[in-house]
Amino acid sequence: MTLRFADSEADLAAKLLDPYGSGVRGVLVLGSGFSSALAHLPTIMELSFSELPGLGESKVPGHAGRVRLVEYEGEKLLTFEGRPHFYEDGDMRRSAYPARLAAALNSNFLLLCSAVGGLAPEATTGAWVFVDDHINLMGKNPLLGVVTNEGPPFVDLTETYRGDLYNEISSKLSGLTLERGVLAAFSGPTYETPAEVEMARLAGASIVGMSIVPEAVWARFLEMDVVAFGRVVNPAAGLSGAKLNHEDVVREGAMAGTEAVAVLCAALDSLLK
Repeated sequence: MTLRFADSEADLAAKLLDPYGSGVRGVLVLGSGFSSALAHLPTIMELSFSELPGLGESKVPGHAGRVRLVEYEGEKLLTFEGRPHFYEDGDMRRSAYPARLAAALNSNFLLLCSAVGGLAPEATTGAWVFVDDHINLMGKNPLLGVVTNEGPPFVDLTETYRGDLYNEISSKLSGLTLERGVLAAFSGPTYETPAEVEMARLAGASIVGMSIVPEAVWARFLEMDVVAFGRVVNPAAGLSGAKLNHEDVVREGAMAGTEAVAVLCAALDSLLK
């Protein structure tokens, strides 16, 4: 079933971003510390979050708070340099804005990148994790309250993420190991307690974070492909003697700029072929 979900805010934003006609193949969301990862790509158009209807300015340090319409290998892409978070205002619709805008632009895929905490032995600081699945511990379903012309959105989330692309993407990353695992998503803005971290680990999660799930669930609802990566920036709470803080998260993410380019371009090459 092909579903076109009516969304006036995203439709207005799409008109601002794509004055050159249709053809935005995909949307990328670059999280904490990764905003400049694709700064080298030619810019067609740039707008701040505050210029997009229904989004509003970014309030999170380390997030540039802008979108760029760029060109990659002859294709147009939209990059979110920073993202809206559920913990900013408790609004899942705003958190999923990138997915809704991608649908309004008739894009084929949503590519997500986020700083995460590591749980599993292989998810050490500096590791990149291909998200196979998620556990939603944010306290709210992203589609709660959404109504379609066919009733509530009973979406099958069995294959939310394009797990079939893992081997192909991984093979393109020379000198960089790409792990795969399950993301446990918490609402934030506080970091998880050691007990919550242990609960997530026992449930099968290998990384924890405060994003990806709202965008991914909405993208699946809107029938787009989703590929998501977490870059481990610290051991999760209780797994080391260090205290967690946002400044370290942003700094560690920024140190992975070259790796982020390699990971994102490998994913793009697979999604665009």
